[in-house]
Amino acid sequence: MAQNVQSPVMVTQISPQQELDLELKQLSARDLSLRSIGVLVVTIIATGFLCLVAPNLLWRGQTIKIDSEYLPQLISGFIVLVVLFNIYLLDQKRRMDRSRQALISRLMAEACLPKSFLDPATQTFARTFLPQALEKAAEDAESYRNVFTLLQAVVSNFASVRRRFGEDAGDHVVMVLSQILKSSFRGSDLICRTAGAEFTVILLDTNEHQAQSPVARIMRAVDKWNKTSDVGYKLWLNIGICESANDSDPSKLLEEVRHRCLANQYRPAFPVSAAPESV
Repeated sequence: MAQNVQSPVMVTQISPQQELDLELKQLSARDLSLRSIGVLVVTIIATGFLCLVAPNLLWRGQTIKIDSEYLPQLISGFIVLVVLFNIYLLDQKRRMDRSRQALISRLMAEACLPKSFLDPATQTFARTFLPQALEKAAEDAESYRNVFTLLQAVVSNFASVRRRFGEDAGDHVVMVLSQILKSSFRGSDLICRTAGAEFTVILLDTNEHQAQSPVARIMRAVDKWNKTSDVGYKLWLNIGICESANDSDPSKLLEEVRHRCLANQYRPAFPVSAAPESV
């Protein structure tokens, strides 16, 4: 009697580290996808609105008239579209924040990291985690012949805000900066709070030129907050970035990025010519 012979199924086992790396890449891809969708939808809405209010600018030589009877409905439709898109963005942002936080917690659990490696106030990594993370990033960069970039952001008027407005205002500034950083970087970038209002970020597989994009996002977010906030104080930000080399010493790299941050290598769009202690 013939017997059914089943071919063996090859099952590929992946290590916990590989699984975490894959999830980090997927989270980064979601970051990029969400930003791309945002740019595309804003472009479409802006083009549609321009077609609505000034159609003759787009189709020169042709006279296009829109019946005023339908104009309120069209405008209302655009407003509803913008509101729905903002609701979608906020929902996706909350989902990504939860995913990022869950991934950080899992990373700490997989690596048996103590809770002291997580900053309880901002839910970013603490300064005690930075030396270990830098060593690992330097080892990986040397092994795989790639680079990473170190970024440091410091609120230069932090002491002045605390002195004039109190401890709560200082805490508020730290939280504002931490939220801006979380929304500006990929899920795979490691954000560490290294001092009161100082954050150091490890951008994996990123050179100094590629790091310009998150720096620009940070500057725009800070500029927007300064223009729209009514708390009575501003957020003056110093930023420095430094690219690693294959033989980079992590301690020297950290020293260099601190020097560049202190020199305020990148200037934000809003004026920062006043003394660092100015509010």
